[in-house]
Amino acid sequence: MTIISEIKSLYSKETLNNIIDFIDNDIYDYTPHNGYDECNRQVWTDLDFFREEHIRLSSLVSKVFEEPVRPTYTCLSLYEKDIGILPAHIDRSPCRYTLSYMIRCSDIPFWPMYIAKSELSDEEYSVALDDTPKSVKNGIASTKEEQKHIENSFEWVKIDHLPNSAAFFSGSHRWHYREKIPAGSAETVLFHYNPLHPEMPRPETGKPPLV
Repeated sequence: MTIISEIKSLYSKETLNNIIDFIDNDIYDYTPHNGYDECNRQVWTDLDFFREEHIRLSSLVSKVFEEPVRPTYTCLSLYEKDIGILPAHIDRSPCRYTLSYMIRCSDIPFWPMYIAKSELSDEEYSVALDDTPKSVKNGIASTKEEQKHIENSFEWVKIDHLPNSAAFFSGSHRWHYREKIPAGSAETVLFHYNPLHPEMPRPETGKPPLV
């Protein structure tokens, strides 16, 4: 079982301002990975701007999850004003370990994320992602009824996720979601990782969430 953890202030003010400057002045020089999706956001994957940082953060992520990791991909999300949402879901296999970084929020001090306290086994994960008949298919709640089913199926850790904070959890093996943003917009970047040695058993830390 991996842990859930949070760092309240990940970067210096200078580094944070550099990221914000890139978003404000350069991001639309690049084509989004998709148009506006069910989360009411635009997404860019594997931007060169985050490449070196993705590698550099590997040591921190390895320390948090207590095993060596390798970078897989990054995902920058810009959520639309007043309508951003993140339905309950689990991520695909390149997201075994995730560092979720909140760049900034407008009109609100933070935008909470809810992460399931219990982690799926590999077998449970495979079943949750397939399209066989069940309450929620393909690893994402696509209706209000499916969302409520997932919310009622687990206990949850709430992470406030203030600007400049980083949340650490298993994107693939823990259900997670955000409620509709109460006001304004938000910008996040996800740094995803997989185990460097996938043939080795996962650490069984037996620790409670570190939040």
